[in-house]
Order: sequence, then structure tokens, then C-alpha cells
Amino acid sequence: MDDTLKLLRTANCELRTGVAEQRHHPTNRERLHALLDVLSYLYMTYGKPERARDYLRLLVKLRPSESRLLRALALSELESGNPERAKEILEESLELEMTRKERAATFLILSRVLWRLQRSEDSGMAAYQFLQEKSLEAEVVRANDSLK
Repeated sequence: MDDTLKLLRTANCELRTGVAEQRHHPTNRERLHALLDVLSYLYMTYGKPERARDYLRLLVKLRPSESRLLRALALSELESGNPERAKEILEESLELEMTRKERAATFLILSRVLWRLQRSEDSGMAAYQFLQEKSLEAEVVRANDSLK
């Protein structure tokens, strides 16, 4: 466990300074990203969204077009008491190329964020968009199944 903490501290410092991108082999870089991802998940699970947010911010800097990380960051911002920032992240992420499933998940979280901001009408619209994306995804799955 001490080795993991040492690696984490070193990784955190290197990521902040940009040294990790220059020195680490791509395989090690991927391992580091996975470690940060798992740590952010654990911190969210155990009720420490502020710590999770720190790791997710690093991951988003490294992988800015990965929508799953953006959704996780938005949730950590929401749970850290920053619903406006969560809304901004989600709205920006909707401009990325995503699958229907990813778009649906984004709209579902956006609905929750808007509800927390006491914007019930906008929250309802985001929930409706979630349902639309889910139904379109189901239609595609049914069409693919009928081709088999």
C-alpha cells in the first residue's frame, strides 16, 4: 500500500508539471490514467467528491474528449456543491461526438443538475431528451437484432 501511495504522489506531482507525458512509457501512462480513474471512483463512492474532482480534473486534462470522464467530473462538481460548473461541463460535453447511450447518460445527469439548480422546466426537458435518446438506441438495437 505504501508503494501505491508513493506512486500516486509522484504521479500527481508529475501530471501537474507535465513531466509524466514526456518521461513515462505509453503503457505506464495508461496504467497511471487507470489508477487515477479508480481512485476518483473510490473517492466518489466513499463520499469524498472533492478529492474525486481533483483526480478527474487531471484525467480530463489528459483525455478531454472522453465523455465518461466529463460526466464523472460533472457529478463530482455537483456533489461538491458546484452545480453551475457541473452544468457547464455537461453542456460543453454535448458538443462532443458520442454514442446514443453516452448522450442519454449525459442528459440524465444534466436533468439532475438542473433539478438541483431549481430549474424544473429545464430539468424536465433534459429528462425528455434522455428518454428520446434511450428510445432511439432501443430502435437501433431492435433493427440490428432483426438483421441477424
